[in-house]
Amino acid sequence: MRNKDFKSDFYFLLDKFKNKENFSFLRFSDGEMYMLQNKGIILKENQVKVDGIVNTRGPGHPTYDSKNFDPKIHSEFRDHLITSFLHDQKNYFKGISCKCCVGELNFNWQIENLGGDSDDLTWANLLVNSNYPLFMTQFYPEIQNRGAYVICNEMANLLHLDWIKKDFRIGNNAFSDLSLIKTLKTFIKNNQIENQVFLFSASSFSNIAQYELFKESPNNTYIDIGTTLSYEFKIPSKREYLDQYYNNQLVTGNCIW
Repeated sequence: MRNKDFKSDFYFLLDKFKNKENFSFLRFSDGEMYMLQNKGIILKENQVKVDGIVNTRGPGHPTYDSKNFDPKIHSEFRDHLITSFLHDQKNYFKGISCKCCVGELNFNWQIENLGGDSDDLTWANLLVNSNYPLFMTQFYPEIQNRGAYVICNEMANLLHLDWIKKDFRIGNNAFSDLSLIKTLKTFIKNNQIENQVFLFSASSFSNIAQYELFKESPNNTYIDIGTTLSYEFKIPSKREYLDQYYNNQLVTGNCIW
């Protein structure tokens, strides 16, 4: 089994990208983990609540970064999320929440439900925390050189980014609206898109879309970039690693397996 190291896994993915080896990198962060566990989530500017319990540690979330997952309302979406979580395919890499961020109990819950550790598992935080400066100085330039299709929030401003080939938008708190997946599939099929890059910054929608697209069109690369380019997109997210990086501070958080 591949030895899991936070920096080594980053370069493992970056090398694949540089070699133009197609893959999909999905991020099942704590939010997706709570959804899989069927826990309600409310992320707002002045409130962070999980399963009815207010979380005082996390930051508030602006409108474009909000989320309201109701297990009763979003049960069908959760079924799709479970499918994307359990899917097994060559070069289909699942980033999960690590024990240093969500605790050993939650980490083990993920591993057990996935049938044990495997080479296709890595960190959901692989591109952030202490790896974020590497992302910005080494991975992002590679993305700019190749160009990419971007799936992101409707409030993002991309006009100044000439490396973006085309963009597709989702609305605020629209993670459960899966209608865009059909549009993406049709676009890829009708334009015979191959060996291209698709970047997802679209909350939990990203997980299901990437699963559907990679299953049907594996000759492209699909990466969940999360909030890594939120400053580039002019919709800065409230994340500690972003605050540290853009304030010229040491970016902390060397996640462990």
